[in-house]
Amino acid sequence: MEIKYKKGPVSALLTVYNNVMSEFISFLRPITVDQYLTIVDDKTLDNDCRSIQTIVSHIINSGYGYAFYIGNSINVETARPAYKLMNKDEIEVSLLDVIKFTKNVFADKEISYEEIDAKIVKTPWNDDLYSIESILEHAIVHILRHKIQIERFFKSIDKKQESYFGNK
Repeated sequence: MEIKYKKGPVSALLTVYNNVMSEFISFLRPITVDQYLTIVDDKTLDNDCRSIQTIVSHIINSGYGYAFYIGNSINVETARPAYKLMNKDEIEVSLLDVIKFTKNVFADKEISYEEIDAKIVKTPWNDDLYSIESILEHAIVHILRHKIQIERFFKSIDKKQESYFGNK
C-alpha cells in the first residue's frame, strides 16, 4: 500500500511503519486458519500471546492505541476502535486500517523536527512518557518483535503436528 505523506520527520516514520506493516501482511498471508487459531502457549498469563490470532489482534489494537495517544498529544480527536479478536480473513484489511488511522491523525498537522521530539505522548502502561518519534518507533518495532514471536510459534506448531502425526 503506497501512501504519500507530507515532508518532515513524520513522513519518514510513517513510510517505515507502512513498509513494515506491508511486510508483516505478506508474512502472514500463507498462514492457515488452523495455524492462526492454534493455542501455542496455554500457560502464559498474557492473553495476547497465546496464539497467532491473539498476537495479531494485539498488534492491531496496539497500533490503534499508539495513534490514539499521539492524537491526544497533538489535539486531534480520534475514536479508538474497540479491541476485537480478529478472524484470519480480517487481518490484512485490519492491519492496513491501522496505517490509515495513524495517517489520519497527522492529516492536518505539520510537525517540525523540534516538535516530534518535544511533544510528549502519555501512555497508560506504567505511565510512560514518549516523544511522537519514540512512540512511532515503538509501533514499528512492536510489529517486528511479534513477528519473531510468531516465527517461534510456527516451529512449535510444526513440532506439535509432527508429534501428532508420528513424523520425525
